[in-house]
Order: sequence, then C-alpha cells, then structure tokens
Amino acid sequence: MSNVIDMREYREVDPILRKGDLVRIVDDEAEIDGLTGIVIEILEILGPDSEAPGQASWMTVALPDEEGWVEYDLSLGSIVRILGEEADVLRGYQHGSV
Repeated sequence: MSNVIDMREYREVDPILRKGDLVRIVDDEAEIDGLTGIVIEILEILGPDSEAPGQASWMTVALPDEEGWVEYDLSLGSIVRILGEEADVLRGYQHGSV
C-alpha cells in the first residue's frame, strides 16, 4: 500500500530511557550479560543538576525465562538500549515494510 506512512521512519528517538524500552544487559560479571529484556519500571532518575536531567539511573528490567519473566534491578551502566532495525525485529516488525 503506497499511501500508508510507516511512522517508524519519521518518529524521533527519545534520548530518555523509559518504561517499555528494549535493552541488552552489558555487565561482564553478571550471568545475564548479553541477554535482552524490557524496562518495566523506572526506580530512580538523575536530578536537574546532572549531565542528563530526567534520565533513568536505576530501573527494573524483565528478562524472559522458561517459566515466565525474571526481574532485575539494574543501573544505567549495566544496560544499552536497543533501537532502530534491531528493536523493530524484536517487536515483530519487518523492517522496511508496513
């Protein structure tokens, strides 16, 4: 359908980590390093005098498990957001198509 606009191509990426964002664990010392999860709660944010006011500094991330979901409280330094095509694929979108 040529008259359908794919909003994924036009929305800006919000620099603030939020509930619902997909993340990958990057903590070499944790058993969960390299796993992918979803932010389910923001526990603490950076204050107005910080480098990134309003940015989440601690959050709860849910990781899929064979028996359901397992929740971990993680710092911002232990995760990276998954954006762009990789996030679309994880959400079930076929990149480049509507």
